[in-house]
Amino acid sequence: MLKNTLASMVALLFLANSALQAQDFLKPAPQGNSLVGKWKMTMTYEGKTIGGPVTFEPNGNCVLQNGQGKYTEFNGILTITYPTGQSLGGPMMWKGQDFFTHSFAGLTCVYERDTMQLKAQAQVQPNSVVGNWRLTITSPAGTKNGPVGFTANGICQLSDSNVPYMQANGYLTIDLGNSKLSGPIVWNGPERFTLTMNNTTFAFDREQFAGK
Repeated sequence: MLKNTLASMVALLFLANSALQAQDFLKPAPQGNSLVGKWKMTMTYEGKTIGGPVTFEPNGNCVLQNGQGKYTEFNGILTITYPTGQSLGGPMMWKGQDFFTHSFAGLTCVYERDTMQLKAQAQVQPNSVVGNWRLTITSPAGTKNGPVGFTANGICQLSDSNVPYMQANGYLTIDLGNSKLSGPIVWNGPERFTLTMNNTTFAFDREQFAGK
């Protein structure tokens, strides 16, 4: 029996309504810590401390002071491709969800999550998806429902895994691993919004209490 999670419910709908390889498409890899978000990076080089802001976006872009690059993370190895085309990769070591180090070529970069950004995001603005929701999915295959949570630091919480998400310019994008659930969202007051994709409607109703 399929679990009542966003990943399994979406997989069921895509299996019923399309010829996509939905099972591979919608199996997010379990993630404990997420790079997605804004960070402050520092590094000591030749006795001097240098660094600056770094943003890791859900789509694999890495925004640096001197331009935009790319990044990948696999099996604890972070590789950043800089705007110059140079790629540097090495192991990561996490200390909680808001601090990690990245070592390469004999150097160590220290990353601390931008807590000012988190505090600003935590003050939930009108029409923000941050919070706990009851999701109802309606399609020709039927109706399914289950809990979903969105944190202020860009994490979508499913019952069996955490995946990155991004809300911007009226769109909600949830990174499911091999592909993404993405589309425009329509609000009906601050407590309810819908997203429509492939003849399927995803209706989110805000949970009033986290333990409800």
